[in-house]
Amino acid sequence: MLTIRREQMEVFARAPRVQFENRLMRHCAACFPDECKATGDYRLRKLVQDAIELSTEQGFGKEREIAYFLSLIFSLGVEFYCDPQLPWNFGDIAGNRLADRVGPTDKFFARAMQYLDETAGPDNENLVRAMVRARNFDPTDAPPIGDGFETGVCAILKKIFPEKFAVQGETATRALIRTAIPQAAQYGIKDSPGVVCYAGLMFMLGCGMHKDPIYGWAVKILNDPEFAAGSVRGRRLFQAAAEHISESLGK
Repeated sequence: MLTIRREQMEVFARAPRVQFENRLMRHCAACFPDECKATGDYRLRKLVQDAIELSTEQGFGKEREIAYFLSLIFSLGVEFYCDPQLPWNFGDIAGNRLADRVGPTDKFFARAMQYLDETAGPDNENLVRAMVRARNFDPTDAPPIGDGFETGVCAILKKIFPEKFAVQGETATRALIRTAIPQAAQYGIKDSPGVVCYAGLMFMLGCGMHKDPIYGWAVKILNDPEFAAGSVRGRRLFQAAAEHISESLGK
């Protein structure tokens, strides 16, 4: 009689999961080729594995729902399910799963696509213009830390990406800025230009950009001990963001 060891049984049991991961990776590569290339196969698989777990935790456990969830991670950021600037996360969401807040998957996905269409515009025209404005921003124009700083940052973000600002509104944008300030401080970034850069990246890439494997260049700078001085880290982050934009735009 053939004896199957426990280790072999575990391999057999995991096979369907690995096959599903592979299908999701192919889906990502087809829909987001540039992002997948920059992320690399190892980090992409880890992202897919984490997305499966997170999607299930947030109430979306079916394969099609997980594929939707993963697509929104690429489009809106790894923490789109709790990003304070996104309309489905307004108010107190602590302890509430995304599925319980947004209802049926198809309707929510359509709502998210509408948000992306309204902000990015036809053929991403609004997004491209915003990227150019962000690249050309002069950090010396950052408002001083203190009273009025939040209002000043709000004005800068509105100028950089007016369509996105109009869709999500000032209240949501201020909530994002209030999240950005202490988060930036955790990486030693407390100077005005650095905080504005950090808030701007959260505005453009999502509030979880500090740990988003799709933006590995930002994660690396934020955790690199070479940039222990916050102001130096902030300047390098801005430089890297400008380089990323130029590369994405092909110029």
